[in-house]
Amino acid sequence: MNAIRNYKPKHEPGCCCAVCTTAEFVSRMRTRNEIRHQRCHEILNNPFGFRRKSDQWVEQRPDNGDSYRKATEGEV
Repeated sequence: MNAIRNYKPKHEPGCCCAVCTTAEFVSRMRTRNEIRHQRCHEILNNPFGFRRKSDQWVEQRPDNGDSYRKATEGEV
């Protein structure tokens, strides 16, 4: 796992090869997972206490233009 976490491809900035796009995807998903992990621990460690309102949740990842559509009721 450390080899994956510490791997930094030495390509030109903006390179679109499979290695660079995979490394970018893994890093983006890892960041999302860590944010989700932190939020879940806040809720689980204090279930009846103070919680941040959902409008106060801040996405810490940059907007990269990915548009994830919501699943319709028939797809769920």
